[in-house]
Amino acid sequence: MGEIEANLGGEADRNDWTEHNTLHSKFKVQELKKKYPSVDDNVISDLLSQADGDTSLAQDFIVSLFDPRRNEPSAGSDQDAKASWPASCREHPQTGGECRSHESGTVSRSVVMVDGLVDNSTQVNRTLADASIAYQNYESRLFLAQRARTPEAYQNCERSKKEYDDLFNEVLRLLSKDITFHQKTSVDLHGYTVEDALKLVSLKLDCEERTDGRSGRRIEFITGRGKSTGGSVKIRPRVEEYLRERQYQPRTDNLGGVINIVIHK
Repeated sequence: MGEIEANLGGEADRNDWTEHNTLHSKFKVQELKKKYPSVDDNVISDLLSQADGDTSLAQDFIVSLFDPRRNEPSAGSDQDAKASWPASCREHPQTGGECRSHESGTVSRSVVMVDGLVDNSTQVNRTLADASIAYQNYESRLFLAQRARTPEAYQNCERSKKEYDDLFNEVLRLLSKDITFHQKTSVDLHGYTVEDALKLVSLKLDCEERTDGRSGRRIEFITGRGKSTGGSVKIRPRVEEYLRERQYQPRTDNLGGVINIVIHK
């Protein structure tokens, strides 16, 4: 990100935003951090650099990306990153390669979403919190990459996405060993991306199918209503499709957005 920031940061007479003006930079980061404590310091610094040190513009960036007061997508209204960004930005202009296509929404900003998975696991909570921060970093770097449009910017974007994927995969590994996750009969998928929700469904099915005596047990996946908004990809139909691929017959409560299945071997 250093090269991108240097290219976008401007000269000293542009809001005094330079790499050498560290005191002024830190002050602006701290001021925005007070307003948006859930946003990572490095993300704020990146967005300030993108805004040439303009605090007001950087705040607009933060609000558009992370402000919890906006309408955050839930599992029933998952937003696809490919629909959220201009088509011209999704294709790498320098190399012709695609900055990883993935089904994205926005991961919950709080580890509270783990409540639907385990009763009490500090390690899972901590790892999921780290994953949430990593996803914020990825979103900001994707935003910057689509403005800078350089190979380096997209490489940074890819690295941030890999960091998030690695952390979420660690969450899955921890859950696979957590007894309360194995015992749960209900999994709440609100707040997850489509890709990650399907990973959780797959893990839960694997846990049930390899445990003796689970045949005939009812499991529910809470997805929300999945109403169509803006043509974005929805979690509920994708979960239903995946369950059918696993030879299950999902029964969906259209009012509550709950998918029920009966475990088989």
